[in-house]
Amino acid sequence: MATGVVEQVSPQRFCSECGKPHSIDDLVQFGDASICAECKPIFVQRMREGTAGSIGAVVYGGFWRRFAAQMVDAAVMFYMLFPAWVLIMAAVVFSALKTGANGTDGASPLLQALPALFFFVAWPAVSIFYSVYFTKHGGSTPGKMLLGLKIVTASGGSIGTGRAIGRFFARGLSSLILYIGDIMVGFDSQKRALHDRICDTRVIRIDPTLFGRRIGAFAVDMLFVGFFYYSVLIGWNLWHNIPFLATTINPSPGTAILEQYARTWKPTAIAMALQMLYSVYFTSQKGATPGKMLAGLKVIAATGATIGVGRAFARYLSTAFLSQFLTLGFGMTMAAFDNQGRALEDRVCGTRVVRATDYPA
Repeated sequence: MATGVVEQVSPQRFCSECGKPHSIDDLVQFGDASICAECKPIFVQRMREGTAGSIGAVVYGGFWRRFAAQMVDAAVMFYMLFPAWVLIMAAVVFSALKTGANGTDGASPLLQALPALFFFVAWPAVSIFYSVYFTKHGGSTPGKMLLGLKIVTASGGSIGTGRAIGRFFARGLSSLILYIGDIMVGFDSQKRALHDRICDTRVIRIDPTLFGRRIGAFAVDMLFVGFFYYSVLIGWNLWHNIPFLATTINPSPGTAILEQYARTWKPTAIAMALQMLYSVYFTSQKGATPGKMLAGLKVIAATGATIGVGRAFARYLSTAFLSQFLTLGFGMTMAAFDNQGRALEDRVCGTRVVRATDYPA
């Protein structure tokens, strides 16, 4: 029986300056920053000069940047929960159709309660987990990663689970008083909101992370996909003289809604096909979707080679069904904590998302 020696490969991490992957043994730690040998002289010089972004030159996150980060986080959480909402509404509609066929109207009491449970139980629970999980592990939610923000203690250290939970609920207090707690950011010398004062935290400016860039790219691509969908839907409805809202003339409102979906499933299928072609074509032929191009990112194989149509198609399916649907979007967030920046679809398909300047065409 043949034996061999298995080479132990040191885990990789991305340089905080250039974004290139390196062995952890080849990186030097400066606070929370991991710097490679090539970037070390420049980084040290920036530290000496005290320029913005270097250690010792703290720049606080302002009101509008923090507001934009909150909007991004709300959109990400909505997208994560959207598959569950679709399943709930489908169950309600089909139940209403079934009871309507028997001469009654409306879904069962349990199904009727599901939308309320979604908004008053599932959404708050996911919001708490989302905020605490990201804040505890990286100091930044995806929205803050995109906008280049990080939550730290007054001394500049990382915050723990207890403070992250306390800050989440203190953030709710800032909202309850007509968002005055958030508006305080615009008038405080250290840009502190009410919840920052309560929990003794600060929000500082950092360079956008690789994962933050991916969130931005994802948002841009979703704008393109939304444009595809609504363009096809509007054109289809106008061509076939279909009303944009379901009517309630039918004996059952559930039947009316279902009939509306039955009329528009074809443009929905066309839009989904366009989304698939959009992703597969640009990823296989250009190395990146338009969103990733704008964010300066590129999709490559683990070996550094470009990926073909087959792998691009498999990656699209893995993203849609594994990273988004089955894991409620948390498969995508794995990239924020993986030492090679891999999301679930990258692990499944053997791909990486890197900065395009590192792998030019």
